[in-house]
Amino acid sequence: MPKKPLEAIEEHFGKIIDPGKDRTRDHKLIDIIAIAMCVVICGAEGWTDIELFGKSKQHWLTTFLELPNGIPSHDTFGRVFSLIDAQQFQLAFYTAPGYGAGVNGFGQSMTLFKDKLSHRR
Repeated sequence: MPKKPLEAIEEHFGKIIDPGKDRTRDHKLIDIIAIAMCVVICGAEGWTDIELFGKSKQHWLTTFLELPNGIPSHDTFGRVFSLIDAQQFQLAFYTAPGYGAGVNGFGQSMTLFKDKLSHRR
């Protein structure tokens, strides 16, 4: 039986250490990563695009994500991705079956996304 979308994402990206503090964490890291991945596939060019997509597709996203406090703001996406260890993210991405292989352009899109993340410093 094929895995549910979140199971497949969590299998690889769930290993990334959440840089947030427990007392101030409003959103699950896996939700933030999953939303960003969906939006990058659609051609997002920045954090605002990711937030807007998330808000416009929130009903659909809740079919496989928890989203306990709704869609994170563009500032939250930017802050979280600036704190994620870029090498850890890259390793998770490239070890996910099919993802790093360029399936339907996804590999190229995520490589550009990873490059944005890597140049945050």
